[in-house]
Amino acid sequence: MPFFFILPVWAFCVVIGVALLFFRDLRRFAYFVIALPTGATLSFALSTSVLLVVPPIAPGPHPQWFGIALIVGYVIALVLGAFDDAVGEKGEELARLYYLCQCTHGSSICSRAAF
Repeated sequence: MPFFFILPVWAFCVVIGVALLFFRDLRRFAYFVIALPTGATLSFALSTSVLLVVPPIAPGPHPQWFGIALIVGYVIALVLGAFDDAVGEKGEELARLYYLCQCTHGSSICSRAAF
């Protein structure tokens, strides 16, 4: 996919997600419609920044293994971006659980495990 499609597709997903937030039954789905493309875009931006920033600031001449190290850094940045997205999703879920606990029991510690 050409790179110039990434931001318009991300913006389209965010607009659709915001529109879905207005429907009570689709609210949970809307969070994913907003969060997943945003996380993927940030992961892509992080990994691309490795490819664009590291070669100019690395002292030249580059050693023979520099290309392999750059590709490994690219893959690590992709994995870190995906991990960041997964942690964000789980944090959102925990915050929602905490809020439900506050509303139903009036305390911050909830003893009921089945929500």
